Amino acid sequence: MAEAPVASGQHYEALQADRKLLTALMEAAAAGRREGLRTAIQAIEERYSSRFTKNGGHCGGDSSAGSKGAPGAERAAATESDFLLGFKDGHGRTVVHFAALGGSLEVLQLVLDMCPSGVDARDSSGKTPLFTAASLGHTEAIELLLQRGAKVEAESEEGCTALHEAVYAGQLAAVQKLLLAKGTDVNKASSLGYPVQVAAATMHKNILELLLQAGANPNSDAGTSNTPSLFPPALVLAASKKECDIVRLLLEKGADPNAMDSEGFGALHCAAENDCTRCAQILVDFGADWGLPARDGSTPLDLARQHKAMSVVKLLEALGPCPLPRRASPTPPLVSEEGSQGHKEANAAEGGDASAAAVSMSIVLDPNGSVRSEAQAKVEKLKHDGNMAFRKGRFSEAKAKYSQAIEECPKVEAARELLGVLFSNRSFANEHLSDAQGALHDALAATQLRPEWSKAHYRLARAHRLSGCTEDYISELWMALRLDQSNAQIREEMDAAVKEARLAHRRAQEKAVA
Repeated sequence: MAEAPVASGQHYEALQADRKLLTALMEAAAAGRREGLRTAIQAIEERYSSRFTKNGGHCGGDSSAGSKGAPGAERAAATESDFLLGFKDGHGRTVVHFAALGGSLEVLQLVLDMCPSGVDARDSSGKTPLFTAASLGHTEAIELLLQRGAKVEAESEEGCTALHEAVYAGQLAAVQKLLLAKGTDVNKASSLGYPVQVAAATMHKNILELLLQAGANPNSDAGTSNTPSLFPPALVLAASKKECDIVRLLLEKGADPNAMDSEGFGALHCAAENDCTRCAQILVDFGADWGLPARDGSTPLDLARQHKAMSVVKLLEALGPCPLPRRASPTPPLVSEEGSQGHKEANAAEGGDASAAAVSMSIVLDPNGSVRSEAQAKVEKLKHDGNMAFRKGRFSEAKAKYSQAIEECPKVEAARELLGVLFSNRSFANEHLSDAQGALHDALAATQLRPEWSKAHYRLARAHRLSGCTEDYISELWMALRLDQSNAQIREEMDAAVKEARLAHRRAQEKAVA
């Protein structure tokens, strides 16, 4: 037996409170269950009958599978179609978002027939259903949404488009579909950077090729844009990840071999730091300046020597002095002048550059060694004690326990995961003790031991933040989010950091003009 209809003025408030109906509606749409969706809509109709029958419409009516419009009863109810769009989850997503999430063409068509204006409905972060379909690679859903008038150029609150979402998620087919759509801007800047930067950072070479073929600028952002990105140029990002094939592709498509980030470091600096001879040789072959100094004065050869990258040292030393004309490194930095000065003073107080000192470390594990049960138990006990001290706010004691655990832990391949956790925990303790150099040293160790662990990169991001290195902070947050895309905390922190950095950049520009 149906419940009594709800008064017209209470419709939205009542259904938002009716979690059972709301959940049934969204779950059916996401699961691609057409009949389940119709049942949920019928239940809503019975609960809120006056709203649905006001003009004789009936939201539960059928539509032919081959129809591209909104025929029959769905068309009759079009005047009341926005009623369903008022029902949203905690992230502001509508039934159209959930239908795009499920990817069922039949269900999405049904929902769009009933809610035609929902094609560009926005969630709480400004994303439309097209973003959802793009991030999941639902190409048929993308095509239907575009046919129904979805705006391919729609931007989220952070300036991202559906193309950014598809590139970030590595959805090749979705990128192909969006690039064919009228209005797609392949050179659109956003909080994630330009599409080419996203593709380079996420190491999707095939997607990068598509973007470049579609007219993407390989030099975004290399100081050539009126909208500065907080991330290094695509070439620098690729070299920093030792993606030699992507480095070559970008150079072949016209990337500046001497493009620099905001600190003046170029792709060759990254190749030298990572001891990647192949990347270094490719860059030199395409005209990279091996004598180019960064803002701190270090050249690629300096970094190669500092990091004991002997293969790159040998390559660059054999080249002799670079005959290319020298050009100035970029100024000012992205961080505020005050923040930059504070970082310099902190480093001076500690007797040098924290980043440089920390990066030079290297952990070598015995691939054949084993971990005795009593040794592991001792290390686990020390880790537990450190965790308990940390929870009680005794950070110095926690650091001491983690240090002892690291000392006791066998340096063997079998203990790699445990060592990574210990260094990550000690980095967190150092952060609470405001020890920037210690936090950076331990976070780098954690990422070296466990490069695919999101938390290690998050610890490194926080260490960079403590050191005042805004660009590195955001870059590592991005890496952490890439490895754990469902982590809302990291995404929120990255969005906040991007906003703050852009504000600081604008303040610096205004101060320079004044």
